[in-house]
Amino acid sequence: MSGQVNDLRFSPDSKVLATVIGNGFVYLWDLSGQQLAKFQYVGQINHLRFSPDGKILAIASGDGLVRLWNLPNRRLIKMKHPRRAFKVTFSHNSQYI
Repeated sequence: MSGQVNDLRFSPDSKVLATVIGNGFVYLWDLSGQQLAKFQYVGQINHLRFSPDGKILAIASGDGLVRLWNLPNRRLIKMKHPRRAFKVTFSHNSQYI
């Protein structure tokens, strides 16, 4: 792994760390430093946020998309946003962003 860390966020249970690296990837790490997953992205990532239940990682970006990574099944959902997304957050029940 190389590149500048642009953002990082712990999961709600504090067992997983998500990092945005300037080389075009989001990495997930466990507390021992072992890489759990790597997701490629295109464009500037502005913000990361885990859902309160820790099952989804939301990524706000400057390309007009909010990416939702379903972590248990590693599926990606892209949501079109009318403008660049600078922040993203979840409702307390993880039903809304």
